[in-house]
Amino acid sequence: MTYAFDTLKFTQRLEQVGVGREQAEAHAELARDMILADVATKADLAALEASLKAEIRAEISGVKSEFRTEIAGVKSDLKTEISGARSEFRTEAGGMKTEIGTLKADVGSLKTELGTMKKEFEGSLRELELRMTVKLGAMMVAAVAAVAALQKFL
Repeated sequence: MTYAFDTLKFTQRLEQVGVGREQAEAHAELARDMILADVATKADLAALEASLKAEIRAEISGVKSEFRTEIAGVKSDLKTEISGARSEFRTEAGGMKTEIGTLKADVGSLKTELGTMKKEFEGSLRELELRMTVKLGAMMVAAVAAVAALQKFL
């Protein structure tokens, strides 16, 4: 787009307020050069847009690369942590298996000991029963003898 600056009108206006023609023309040319020097053209804007897009793309690419690197680091850390946790779990599980084996052996020993104690108790109970039977028999014999003796005397 082309911008126009009407130097003739500018010059005429300066002349109306008392400025000389040569001086008015010099002012008009200077004003035109200064104003148009700061006006951006479509080509300027297109170049700026292309430059900004390139910068944004480069920045996005850099951020993507940083994210990928960060994600890879996090994945690596997680894999290490998971591997450590698995190893610790296996160690603990092995220890538990050993402890369970020990407990099973202890329970087996207790069962055997309890069986032995039961047999000893049953043997002692039979022996006590036998002694009580013998004593009861002896008491009955004594009682029968006493009744028989009492019948003789009576």
